[in-house]
Amino acid sequence: MVTFIITSYNYPEYTLECIKSIRRNSNVLCNIIIVDNGSTAENLQKLRQNLTPDTALIKNPKNCWLTARNIGITEGFKRGADFCVCIDNDNLLLPDSLKNMVEIASLPNVGMVSPMVTYRGGAGWKEQTLHIPESISENIINSMKNKGKFDPSPLDDFIRTHYSIYAGIGKPVKCSDGPCILVTREAVEKVGLFDTELTEAAIAWEADYGLRLKKAGLFWYVCKDAYVFHFNLGSQVEFGGSDFYPRNYARANEHLKEKYSEEDLNWIKSATPNAIYTGGHDDRRWWQAHNDPQKLRELIRWGNEIREKHQASSECLFMKLPSRWDAIFHDHIERYRLVSDMIPDCYSTLDVGCGSGYGGLILRNHHYTGVDLSSIAVIFAQKYVGMWRDHRNFICSNALKLPFANGSFDSVTCFECIEHVDHPALLVKEIARVLKPSRPAFISTPLIQEDGGMHGRFHKKEFSFSQFKKLCQKIGKVKKTWIQSKNAVPAEKDPPEYSPLTRTITVINLVEKNV
Repeated sequence: MVTFIITSYNYPEYTLECIKSIRRNSNVLCNIIIVDNGSTAENLQKLRQNLTPDTALIKNPKNCWLTARNIGITEGFKRGADFCVCIDNDNLLLPDSLKNMVEIASLPNVGMVSPMVTYRGGAGWKEQTLHIPESISENIINSMKNKGKFDPSPLDDFIRTHYSIYAGIGKPVKCSDGPCILVTREAVEKVGLFDTELTEAAIAWEADYGLRLKKAGLFWYVCKDAYVFHFNLGSQVEFGGSDFYPRNYARANEHLKEKYSEEDLNWIKSATPNAIYTGGHDDRRWWQAHNDPQKLRELIRWGNEIREKHQASSECLFMKLPSRWDAIFHDHIERYRLVSDMIPDCYSTLDVGCGSGYGGLILRNHHYTGVDLSSIAVIFAQKYVGMWRDHRNFICSNALKLPFANGSFDSVTCFECIEHVDHPALLVKEIARVLKPSRPAFISTPLIQEDGGMHGRFHKKEFSFSQFKKLCQKIGKVKKTWIQSKNAVPAEKDPPEYSPLTRTITVINLVEKNV
């Protein structure tokens, strides 16, 4: 049996919808305990009037979040629960999520299980964040504001369509965010309850408990096919004032320093998305930027998971390049960042050889279309990039025969693609065809080595600088050139004809199509 511990502070309409979302998980026997953290008399009365007799209500005299969870967990296990699920009242659990969490929690040596979480605003922990279109998120938020009701169908349908590849996957983590967590009886017996000295210091208490689980030989899992929508109402700030987080993090930092050795503190630091004891929490904005390199690295990690699940298909999304990957990844990102400031937002952009679509996260223009020959890469981009940014389209197509009418796009990017095709001149001709007159194309390629050797075993042809420039001139005038061995810098004069043997030089040309 599972006991849910709902911690609440005001917002009775959210508490009641949270209860309904739990009841939708009727395939697991469960009961509910609400621990109220000092809500106003009016809000508490509204809540009481709508509770069914089988829902227990315990009053905690003040808004002390971890204390409330400890009270509920103690009561839940006293009533015979096998597992307790702590969930804040501004969270909604999707159907079947509880069943999937319980399946993982029933494995040997599991202490905690967290679901995937959709955060209002998009911020969240890397291993746990579930990205959905803004339109679905806003519809849920507005529905709760205007009607006080939550319809799970659109969100559930989207998740089942786009995240079904994760069915049955549980990923062990050091710790994860805690708006909803399942704790096992074994964890409480071996590790104890949550450290209330870390109350209201989100991230700190999770890292603390994760370390204690590790020392007890227990695991914390993220269940990849359990889902929660988190409204992030911010009742802690409402209750504690604008300096709530800084004040509590300062206290948590000192407590952790007193409690743990330097070795343990280093483990805690490595376990969290932001350093805790060295300075803290930036209001969870580290994940929000669309061009955040960390988000893009997560895209790569997800890609590798999919590749492994598909038994390393011949159409691999990514090659494993452990020693060189960071530098190569940086170079790819840098090219998109360079041109993103030069393409007006109102322009439509075609990205030829888009791969897994990370350029679609960086380019800010309103309409982006990516094409790639790899069907797996395109499916991946459709699922993950398409859901993060609106007006992102991905098409599986041969770049030598683009499926677009003449003059369809205001700009074209083609980075590190031309050296992979059998007929580079035909690719350039296609770029010129689909580009509108007097509009820009950005094309890059690594210069061939000075001994005539090529950089990659998948490259069909590499060029010297003058050869590449002549090829680009088939589109129009080369207006500007950058050279890149790490960061891209404008070329004040023509760069070297070749890459030296010791490093790779990439040339990026801005070409303006002839009228």
